[in-house]
Amino acid sequence: MYSTMYIKNMGALISKFIEAGPKNEAYNCVDYEMTWKEYVLEYARQLNVELKEQYKSIMSGLMNWGDKNILLMLGYSYFGAHYSDEKLQEDYGFEPPYSWKEGVADAIVAYEKSCPEKEKQILNNLRENSI
Repeated sequence: MYSTMYIKNMGALISKFIEAGPKNEAYNCVDYEMTWKEYVLEYARQLNVELKEQYKSIMSGLMNWGDKNILLMLGYSYFGAHYSDEKLQEDYGFEPPYSWKEGVADAIVAYEKSCPEKEKQILNNLRENSI
């Protein structure tokens, strides 16, 4: 499982905290929970990239110990990045006003605006070749 917090939903969540007043509790502030596969497939869909499912052994991370991106992907794929919002839902009934898919779209736009030309070429090649 994977948990997210789309920044546009943060204001609505903070409003819930202010309205309720202090509870002296700790909460996982997440707005959506989905599988890692769903999350990655949504990025691919919005980037117009066809993904072919591949399964790699967790041991493949040992061969790429210096590549933090590969280690992050393997870690999330095998162990998840799930932070339950059950307590938040019970105490505040928070319903996020914005979809996590909209958050993915915003993340893609922001990344494309900030990434170097070389990385933009890689994204364009992925889209054109649909690997």
